[in-house]
Amino acid sequence: MNCVICKDKILVENNGWWSGYNAEPIADGRCCLACDETIVIEARLINMAYTLDEAHDISTQLRGMKNG
Repeated sequence: MNCVICKDKILVENNGWWSGYNAEPIADGRCCLACDETIVIEARLINMAYTLDEAHDISTQLRGMKNG
């Protein structure tokens, strides 16, 4: 399966999940982890009335929490 945003292959995650992530509101279909973390989450935050800078900061913090 390929990401509907970047067109790269969606990789199987460590927990065995292989279906990628919901790409809404950017696109219909599934996206890879990188696009979810850097594009989709920020778009969802902006839709919830956060500014672009706030959405970027929150998204960055969430990635940091996940990675460490």
